[in-house]
Order: sequence, then structure tokens, then C-alpha cells
Amino acid sequence: MAGTRIRCAEGERCSAWDEPVSRARQAQAVLTHITGNRTVSTAIPPDGHIAPSTIDKRLMCLRQASEHMAVELVTNIEQFGLLQPEWRELDASVAVPLPFGTSDWVHCWWRHLSSNRAAVRDRMFTLAVRDASHRLIGVAPMMITERPGAGPLRMRCLQFIGTDPNITEICGVGARSGYEEVVYREILTYVRRSHLLWDWMQWTGIHRAGAAVVQPDVAAWKGETCCWVLPLAPSWDEFKTRLSRNMKEALRKSINAPKRDGVELRLEVVTRQDDVGPALDRFFVLHASRAKLNETIRHPDVFRLPAARDFLRDVCKRFARRGIAHLFNLKHGATTVATRIGFRLGSSMYLYFSGYDPEYGRYSAMTRCLAGAICWSIDAGLKTVNLSTGTDISKTRWRPQQHAFLEATLITPTFRARAAHAVYTCSEQLAATSARILLMQFARRPA
Repeated sequence: MAGTRIRCAEGERCSAWDEPVSRARQAQAVLTHITGNRTVSTAIPPDGHIAPSTIDKRLMCLRQASEHMAVELVTNIEQFGLLQPEWRELDASVAVPLPFGTSDWVHCWWRHLSSNRAAVRDRMFTLAVRDASHRLIGVAPMMITERPGAGPLRMRCLQFIGTDPNITEICGVGARSGYEEVVYREILTYVRRSHLLWDWMQWTGIHRAGAAVVQPDVAAWKGETCCWVLPLAPSWDEFKTRLSRNMKEALRKSINAPKRDGVELRLEVVTRQDDVGPALDRFFVLHASRAKLNETIRHPDVFRLPAARDFLRDVCKRFARRGIAHLFNLKHGATTVATRIGFRLGSSMYLYFSGYDPEYGRYSAMTRCLAGAICWSIDAGLKTVNLSTGTDISKTRWRPQQHAFLEATLITPTFRARAAHAVYTCSEQLAATSARILLMQFARRPA
């Protein structure tokens, strides 16, 4: 296959995982990109960062070409913008549609949550895979995170954009349904051959079709993240026949309990861009209220920080323009007492974070709100509802199907890379141990 090749200055061919030559020779390495019958060479500076200004503007994106496939490397926001129209068309054609790999989500995350500090710096490294007809069939929205942000001792992790604690629930490759294996293979080939630019790769959101492709290069499997997909029926009545007796009783309680107290609850669905902002302001209040509860399943206040709130406002407004954002609000009079954010992608509705007024907990407000979102999705002709990640009874009692996404670590087989990964792993373990000790000490303090 004629693809991206890494050559030393003297011109001899280096294998994808060869031990690197000395730093002086490494600085002289040339990354050769073959596109059709022409060759574009980009020198790699000593710090391993390819400046956007060195990229041939006539090509706009770096490209790896083979007989049937091409892989483009996007390294800045300008190139990202050129890719967005095709990427948006791809969003709803993946096997399990998720909002986190969409172009709007990635763009907003980069704008609000990426790092560009002396301690930590993120560099865009997004790969776009095209078939022989130049159609976009997959995107890997990635970045190289450097700690510290400069210098010869920095540690370089290749990972997917969206590496926040909770906001981005699953980040990984987005591939057109039926093309998963070939997309994973092309991406793996590219990252192997760019190994001078990173020390280790944290590959998350691995689809089952991609696990076999990645397996030979995996240094360690790190676990899995599961989401719960609920197949819908043509009608709400038919859907309810699939539920357990306990679930049916929970639904009856959510309707009868408020009715006995003369409390009339109704569902309102917010989709207009102008209405999204005020609805999100109320969501933040209810989400924070839910996070303060101790007598139920603990939920963190994910949007406590201003940057997280700004991100969600931005992405929901973008999604609203495309008909993706839906805020399911349970109303008592004019007041929203429970809310759940939904993202409609193709024939699927992804239900994101929620919140509710604790005063309405006795009326099972969240159960009523979730049931309303499912009923609305059925009436809209959707095929599935994704109940999001996390294994708890509020999801599993609906009898959904489990979809697992794997996580793996790939390490460049060099001494520098192995040492950098070992240092980073030890520092992470030390930080986690310190956090647990502080929590234990705080819990032991007298009230």
C-alpha cells in the first residue's frame, strides 16, 4: 500500500514501530505524504509539532492515500471548518449515533475546554477517512496533549477530543455504518506511521467491529463504557407491553401520585434556538439541586464551572439550528420541575443529563419526564432511545440493550515513550490516592 511514510534524512525506510534514531536525526525526519501522483514533504521540527503554516495550502489537509482509501490530517480550526459540512452528513449514519463525535460537539469542546497553557497544551490531530469516490466514511477527532506544554521532557498523549471527566460521555471514532473495520484499519495505520509525534495513545470508544483491528497493537485494555439503547415500538401502548410489572407500576405512580394532590404535570419540548438559552438556565438550577441530594443515587454537578456551562449553551444552540437539541421539560403551571436534555440524531434520541426539583421527588418527576421523552420519540417515528452511559436502576429497569465501547492504551515501542507513559501513570495513581485520602479524612470529620 502506498501510504504515509516516515523517512530518515539519509533516505532509508523506517518501519512503523522502529526505534527512533537520535534526536538530531529525528529532527531531520521527513513525513512524506503521497496523494495521487504528487508528493508533499513536511519537515518535522525538534519539538514534534507540525506548524499549520508549513502545510501545503493547495492541499489544505495532509493526506495519506492508498489504492482505495485516503486519510486526511486536520491540524487547525480553519481546516476543521472546511470538513464540517461533510462531517455533519456523517453524524447520523453511524451504527450507534452519539452526539459526542459530531462536528459541532468537537468544535465547541475545542473552543471552550481545550488547553493551551504552559502546563498542558492540546494540539489538534483529527483524521478524516475517505473512500475511493472521495466520500467521507469516518472521522477520528483526536488531539496530542503535551505535559508540560513545551520542552524536551514533555509527555505526549494522543487521545480523542473530549477528555473531560463527565461532559463527553463517549469519545472515539465515528464511522459510517458498515465501514467500521476499514476505518479503524486506516486510522491505526496512520497513527502507527506518525509515532514520532506522540508517546502513547489512549484509544477510547472502540466499537466492537474495531476491537479486532486494534488488538495486535494494544499494550493494555483499560475497561469499557456502556450505553443503554432502548428499541421503540410503533405506539406507546405496544411499548408498555414489553415492560416489567414493576416498571408499569412505577409509571402508574408517576401519574396517580400528583393527581391525588391536585398537581397537574405536563410535558413541554423545547426545540427552538431562541428558547434553548432560558431552558438551559433552568436546567442548570435543577441539575445542581439534584447533585445536592444524598438519599438517592449520587450525581455530580457536571456543569458547576462556567466553562462547562458556556460549552453546553454553545453546543445546544448549534444543535437547535440543526433540529438536534430537544429539552424535555416537565412543567407544573409555568414552572419547570424536571428536565432532560435530548439530542436527536437520525432515527435515534440520545438522552443526556437531567435535573429536577427535590420537592417533586415524591411524584417521581424524573420517571414521568423520561416516560414523556420516550413517548414523544415514539410519536416522532424514531426507532431507538439511548439512555446514555452508567449502570443504574433508572436505566436498566426499562430493559434496554447494552452497547459496550472499549478503551485501550497503545505505546510507541521506544524507551522515551515507555518512560513518559510510566511517569504519567504513576503521577495519576498518586493523585488518585491523595484524593481518596482527603475524602476519607473529610468523611471522618465530626458534623
